[in-house]
Parts: sequence; C-alpha cells; structure tokens
Amino acid sequence: MKKTLQYLVIFLAAIFLFSCSDGLTDFQKESFIKFYGSYQVDIGQDVQQLTSGGYALTGTMMPPDLNSKMFLLLTDEYGNQVDNSPIYYGGDYSCSGTSLLALDDGFLISGQITDSLVITVGSISNTVPHTDIFVVRTDLLGNVLWENQFGGDANETASHAVERTSGGFVVAGKTEVNDQDDLWIIMLDEELNFLCEMTGNNSTDDDEANFILNTGSGYLVACTYNDAAFTGRDFMVLNIDDDCNLIDARSMGTNFEDFARSIVPYNGAYLLMGYSENSTTGNSQIALHTFSLEANLIKNQQLFATISTSGADFIGEACVVSSNDSIAVVGSHELNENKDMLLQFIGDDATIGSTILFGQQGDQSGYDIKRTLDGGLILIGSNGLEGNSVISLVKSNAGGKF
Repeated sequence: MKKTLQYLVIFLAAIFLFSCSDGLTDFQKESFIKFYGSYQVDIGQDVQQLTSGGYALTGTMMPPDLNSKMFLLLTDEYGNQVDNSPIYYGGDYSCSGTSLLALDDGFLISGQITDSLVITVGSISNTVPHTDIFVVRTDLLGNVLWENQFGGDANETASHAVERTSGGFVVAGKTEVNDQDDLWIIMLDEELNFLCEMTGNNSTDDDEANFILNTGSGYLVACTYNDAAFTGRDFMVLNIDDDCNLIDARSMGTNFEDFARSIVPYNGAYLLMGYSENSTTGNSQIALHTFSLEANLIKNQQLFATISTSGADFIGEACVVSSNDSIAVVGSHELNENKDMLLQFIGDDATIGSTILFGQQGDQSGYDIKRTLDGGLILIGSNGLEGNSVISLVKSNAGGKF
C-alpha cells in the first residue's frame, strides 16, 4: 500500500508540474511528457495534432462516480489541458474510444458502447452486457452534433475510422457471427447514418479489421484473419471500393500467429505493420511487410523486417514514416513482467535502428504515433501501476530524443 501511495504522489506531482504554463518557451513544446486522468483505469488510444499546434486525444477514462467513458481531451501546443476538457460521451453507459479524426469543423470519435441485452431461453430470462460500435461527431468544442450506435444482439467493436472519399466515414472493426469474431467494415454518411457494410463471411474462426487507409481510389484494410488454408492467424490486406465491394485480398502472414495493426504509404508503395507471436522463441516480435497497388490489385508483397530481442516481447501498435524518412513504431516492450512504452526505429533499407523505452517500474504501453507540424513525433498510451493507469502523451523530435 505504501509503495502504491508513493507512486500516486509521483504521478500527481508530474501532472501538476507539467501542467504549469508560466514562462513556457518554444523549446518546451518541442518535447514533453504529460499525464492526464484520475489514476484509475485511463488509457490513451489516439492522438491528432490540430492546426493550432495543440492536440486532441481520445481513449477511455473513468471519472469519479462514473462508468468508463469515451472522451475528447484538448490541449495547447505544450500539451497543457485546456479549459472545459475532457468531454465525456455515452450518457449513463460504459463506453470507450479507439479512433479519432480531426475534421475541419470538429471531430469524429469511434469506439464501443456497452448496453444490456435480455436473453430468454424457455421461461428463464437473463440480462447480459453486450457492446455496439459507437460513433460520435462533434463540433470544434466537442459538443455532440450526431451520434449513433451500430450492431445487433452480438458484440461489435470499432478499431479505426477514416473519412469516406464521397462524403461520410468508414469504420473498421469486428462483429460476432456464431460466437466467432468476424471482420466488419461499415460506411456512414455525414450525419452517421448507415450506408453499406462488408463482412468476412467467416463463421468458424476469429477475424477482425484493425486499420483502414484511404488511398484516394479505394481503401486498404489491415486485418487479422484466421483462414483454414493457413496455419493460425495471418495478416490480411483487403482493397475495397467506396461501396464496400471487395476488389482484392492478399495474405501476408508467417508461420506464427500474426496480428495486423496499421498500413502507411511508403516509398511509392505501402508498408503493413503488426506483430507476430514467435512460437520458436516464445516471444512476440514486430513484423513489417511491403506491398504495392497496381491496377487496384495488391502486388509484390514481401517481408521487410522483423524486430525482436532475446527474452522480451516486442509488440507494435502503430507506425509512421518520420520526417527523417525512418519508420517509427510505437508499442510496448515487456521483460520480466515489466512493460515499457516502446519507440522503435527502422531504416529505409530495413536496418534496425535505435530502441527507446519510456518507463521504469509498472506498466507502460504505447498505442498511437503521429508526425507533428514541426517534424517531430507525438506518442500516446498509458502509464500504469498495480492495476491503475493514467494517460501518457510523449512529444519528441524525429529521432525520439528530448
């Protein structure tokens, strides 16, 4: 108990010190570490930099006397929380945010909301929780313009969202079919009305759509797919059009269990990033594949690089091409039950660059990374200890340095 209180004091002191804005200089917005939340179970999932230089964050917060909440938290360019922030969504229901879009006139936040479902078998009825995809569109201050939830009697969750080329939005995630997860992609209009959908038509194994990239001519979707034709889970890339029609699909898996996480444009082609559970070493490793898109067909796929270290788990959650043309991957590094936020660099010739860890004792994880207007990097995740956590935001230069 004493140890927990000591760490809590450290967290609160850090929040106070990093929130002070008196005498701030331009240098202090080039690099910082900030914490937000009430030190319960608060997790940062997505971050976007605004044209003002500040940042918008979403994820899950547990405010005092409330259920877990999807939130929008706004900061200035120094990472200091602005007045009347965060804003919570979902009313009396538990919900969480996983993806955030900064729009010209506001924000789109997607995630999931937990509702109750009554199941009756014979004369016996039971109330069980179930989740639906939950999407909120706000103005620039975070006020709700439209909100909607999508799903049926099964569980549905959202992983990522992008703007739709012809207007509206595309949300990628998963739905349950016959007690198995199946990838689910839905398209919505500007007011969040349902337009069309795509599923994987797989009712025997667990699949999900993890990330979606608008290419201008369609959408590339990074999926974790379990196909009977392969061994275990694999990376699967889909190319779909503006009406949810499948154009092409390619597996990019290994002989291990593979989990897709993101796709980014790279050297005139594309880079798929995720992680693999290496059954030989017993540890997870970051895995990157390259591929091209030719006449809407996925071509030239090959393994670009894997990153691992003896005895530790390397888990990649998101990646970006930095302003110095290296690939920056954020995620977690776990060794001897101690987890740190991981920032891993890979050169454009697939050479393994520097590995930077944020954290000491406890449980730190990174979930998203973006390039900033000044050419640096912004990372979001969580900083936890003994089952509690606060949201962490890390700003560095292009090389991960302060």
